[in-house]
Amino acid sequence: MKVTIRTHALTKGRHRLFLDYYPLIVNPKTKKQTGYENLKLFVYDHPTTPAEKNHNRTTMELANTICAKRQLELQAQKHGMSPSFRKHESFITYFRKLADQQRGLNWHNWDSSVRYFQLFADGADISFAELDLSLCEQFKRFLLDEPKLRESRRGIGHNSALSYFNKFLQH
Repeated sequence: MKVTIRTHALTKGRHRLFLDYYPLIVNPKTKKQTGYENLKLFVYDHPTTPAEKNHNRTTMELANTICAKRQLELQAQKHGMSPSFRKHESFITYFRKLADQQRGLNWHNWDSSVRYFQLFADGADISFAELDLSLCEQFKRFLLDEPKLRESRRGIGHNSALSYFNKFLQH
């Protein structure tokens, strides 16, 4: 995987910056293959004032940082690892975003899986760093003990518990 910063001409002597991916990657939002990512940044072609020169310098530093971060993400993903900067992000927020991207009948399984994980977490915001084999086993036992989301219902069945746990394990 290779990530490169490229430019595209704009009006008034400016260029926009974007990242070029080779080979193509799958966009997590649209689920389609893409070869670039617009950074929504621009640089001046021929900076004349100190402000324009400073703008170009800080913008290129930001673009290089984003490029390096994307490269690390892709390499970590290729080897089945999570980048270090991701370890402090909220797993529950990430899990909810994944569930919201699902379509059709499968969405209900994802939604229930997230809701039961939130019930298991008991209001705690679990980060990626806290996810380990022990926590996964605890969540599995929690599901198999037939928890209830509502008092009026009986607990979940064995097959539902396994389905929710499999959604959790996928990511």
